[in-house]
Amino acid sequence: MTKRSTAALVWSGLTLGALAPDANAGPCRVLDGPFTSMLDHGPACSASPIWTCTHGHLAGELDAKYEFTFYTLVPDAMESGRLNYEGTSVITMANGARMFGKDHGYFRVHPDGSGAFETTVHIQGGTSDYSTVSGQIVASGSFQQSGSAVGSYTGFICPSSAASGCNQ
Repeated sequence: MTKRSTAALVWSGLTLGALAPDANAGPCRVLDGPFTSMLDHGPACSASPIWTCTHGHLAGELDAKYEFTFYTLVPDAMESGRLNYEGTSVITMANGARMFGKDHGYFRVHPDGSGAFETTVHIQGGTSDYSTVSGQIVASGSFQQSGSAVGSYTGFICPSSAASGCNQ
């Protein structure tokens, strides 16, 4: 998705009232809001081949909990202090409906163990009202050495019938 198509989607959503309460109603739905999360290691992350995951809460357009499972976490070959990762997300709404995503992103780690990060989630369906949605969420923020993180997210989800119009 290009910056121009993202801007057009946001503009059309805000000016035409395209934000629908039901994920499958109408055109694409614009998402944004804050989030908090905590990095975890060990048995709580048993689905991860590197035993690493995050648990968090999304506010704003999505009132949801999320779980991210790391599949990879590797040093960047070109940038010192940067770690790249891939994994999967499960976003669980207050009503129990879920969205599933494949993620990729990076951490920039400072010498004191804090840092910044950005992740892109490619939404690929879910359960209930989200069974046919697709879309993208980009989240960025900062983290502390303790593993706690705060930030914000922005993105969109589209019912499968509108997905081709979202220029994914």
